[in-house]
Amino acid sequence: ISSYPQRLAAYRRIADIRTQDDAMDVTDEFIDRYGEPPESVLGLIKVALLKNACADKGIFEITQRGNSLLLFVDKIERNLLAALAAHLKGRVMASAAGKAYFSVKLQSNENSIQCLEQIVAALETIQAE
Repeated sequence: ISSYPQRLAAYRRIADIRTQDDAMDVTDEFIDRYGEPPESVLGLIKVALLKNACADKGIFEITQRGNSLLLFVDKIERNLLAALAAHLKGRVMASAAGKAYFSVKLQSNENSIQCLEQIVAALETIQAE
């Protein structure tokens, strides 16, 4: 997108993505206006969707340290943590010292986005139960 104002508007649209339907609408809009989006734009859309899904679940910061994702929360709920550990087969650890967070170890064949997708899916399943 060569026009700076249009580029900023596109970034704002991506940042506002909250649901899979929003992501599909933004992707369709970009295709209509600019043609097929490059992988980098599709990646931004996926990251925005995951970031906002995490925010809806009380996760306010996500960091990668080594081969683990650290997900910072205001308060660690033991029942939720136990259910998440069961869904993710024991890859979950927690720390309440300082800023509370739980960490999820990446499997050898996955990247951080794939791991985060698993975490979000597990949290949605847990909340639906």
